[in-house]
Amino acid sequence: MISSSYGQLSRLIDVSTRSMDRFNEVQKQIATGKKSDTFGGYAPVARTVINLQNEFSRRESYINSIAIAQPRLAATQTALGRISTIMGDIQKTALSAAGTGPKDANLIRQQAQSSLKELTSLLNTKSDGQYIFAGSDSANAPIPSDDLMGGTSSLFTDISARLSQIDGTPGNTLDDVLADINALAMDDTSGRTIFSASLSAPKPVGTQDEAPRSIAADDGQRVAVSPQSISYKDPTAPADSTGSWVRDLMRDLMTLASAPDSLINSADGEAMMGRIAGNMDREMVSLGRTTANLAMSQRSLDALSEKHADMRVALKSQSSNVEDIDYTEAAARLKILETQLQSSWTILSRLGSMSLANFLR
Repeated sequence: MISSSYGQLSRLIDVSTRSMDRFNEVQKQIATGKKSDTFGGYAPVARTVINLQNEFSRRESYINSIAIAQPRLAATQTALGRISTIMGDIQKTALSAAGTGPKDANLIRQQAQSSLKELTSLLNTKSDGQYIFAGSDSANAPIPSDDLMGGTSSLFTDISARLSQIDGTPGNTLDDVLADINALAMDDTSGRTIFSASLSAPKPVGTQDEAPRSIAADDGQRVAVSPQSISYKDPTAPADSTGSWVRDLMRDLMTLASAPDSLINSADGEAMMGRIAGNMDREMVSLGRTTANLAMSQRSLDALSEKHADMRVALKSQSSNVEDIDYTEAAARLKILETQLQSSWTILSRLGSMSLANFLR
């Protein structure tokens, strides 16, 4: 009889322990809202849980990448919009100066100099601490010097010196000088170039021929989030172009900013102004193409972000159906287990108070 009673006590303790484990598990489920904190607890649908979580994480990653890229794209478009306005204003000035009649040479130079300073600032625009026109070398300013007319680059003074040599003699005609100025603007020699060391050299040393930066925005889909390198020299460009609309614009602004009165008020000066106005047409076409491409990227990223957000909601709902508990059902189970535990503890308390004498009576 004693052996039977001890066996009964042992079985009761075992049942009570298992009930306590189930009680603790249900309490944890109610606290977390999840059926389990391990994949093993979701058998036989563990694979479904893993797949849903992986898909949700991938969509979340795309949304985060897009969210980081969007402010950068917006800042780039704002800067390009302002540059377009600068181009338009300079082109009007050049067209006016290309005609006959007196010109205010000092006003032309001042406008070009002011535009040159603003353009430098715009090309050194930052977004979230990164230079948006520096390509992958985004920690360093694409144009290191804030003063292109007297800083570390000799390009401005070199252009100014060459302009002063126009006199119609062989080698010093307007065509000769403008060709040399174009070559100066293409020169990436340290001390002359306006660009950073990275933008002054092609791969693998630098980033001059780097393609527009892009991000993975969807499965198998990358979207460009930056323009072509601003120092890139397109080998297919016309002979009177550097192959870069930024280089061409800088070259033309420096030419206007350093042109002497005698040149501006001469027939060569009128011809030069006409060419600069024509250059602006080409530069604005390139800028417009860049702006349109980035606008397309913005629209694509907006659509993809919305798509991923919708998918995230759907995946969350699917995951909830598999992983989340039914609070009403869980609360009912907890109550039942609590009642079972209380009963077990009451019986165990009585059995535990029994002595050998109680069994021998």
